[in-house]
Amino acid sequence: GPTGVEMAGAISELGRTVLVDEYQRIHASDVRVVLVEMGPRVLAPFRPDLSVSAADQLRELGVELRLGQRVTDVTADGAVVDGELIPSSLVVWASGVQPVSLAQRLGVELNRRGQVRVDAHCAVLGQPDVFCIGDMAAFVPEGESEPLPGLAPVAIQQGQYVARTIRSDLRSLPRKPFRYVDKGIMATVGRSRAVVQSRMLTTSGLLAWLAWGFVHIIYLIGFRNRVMVLAEWTWAYFTYKRGTRLISHLPRGADALPSPHVLAPAPGTRGPGTSSPR
Repeated sequence: GPTGVEMAGAISELGRTVLVDEYQRIHASDVRVVLVEMGPRVLAPFRPDLSVSAADQLRELGVELRLGQRVTDVTADGAVVDGELIPSSLVVWASGVQPVSLAQRLGVELNRRGQVRVDAHCAVLGQPDVFCIGDMAAFVPEGESEPLPGLAPVAIQQGQYVARTIRSDLRSLPRKPFRYVDKGIMATVGRSRAVVQSRMLTTSGLLAWLAWGFVHIIYLIGFRNRVMVLAEWTWAYFTYKRGTRLISHLPRGADALPSPHVLAPAPGTRGPGTSSPR
């Protein structure tokens, strides 16, 4: 899915650009990123041609694709893919989301995925004054057999709808059923690489990447947040460096300099502290 594709592209870029520049002992040949997809193609919700484009863009980034295969086991040594052990010290699982266990303790009707079944007004079945939205809700559109996917646009529209519905209830106005408007789907593959599928634009590459960035910035809350994120992304794009950096070791010749030490909290104390330099 989009999460696995975006993560694979980001890790590959990070390992072949930033880490190689920052750590002399790391070489591009040391970085191996393997993306395992049980289905026949990546990004199955997208059109087949966009899936092919995304796969090509991933290969350009050095990502190894294992299509039509599945992970059968994960050990301390790596991941077992159809009986073959792929050695790895880092395994990222991105096969989907699952509702939190709270839903199972509410005593409401659930579907096979553990989601709360809701009616046409996003209300829990049998409890019209209790709403459930987002990943935990199993909202099935009229004429469909499967619930809406656990995506941010779905949750945003449901949240706006429920707010309007509560306002209508306070005014004793009749409720209108929820209608989801599919504005399209998009996924970023890497630097200047993405795919976009919508009613207005269907493309891949640089244009899709710019559209992806524009949409994500627009949906941020607050003008200040938008400006800060835009500045951070622009800096990272042109310099290949992150705005936030951590000092993880002292420079040579600075062994005598004082350094902070994390203190383990004693039983009954308020928590960890940091010693002050002497």
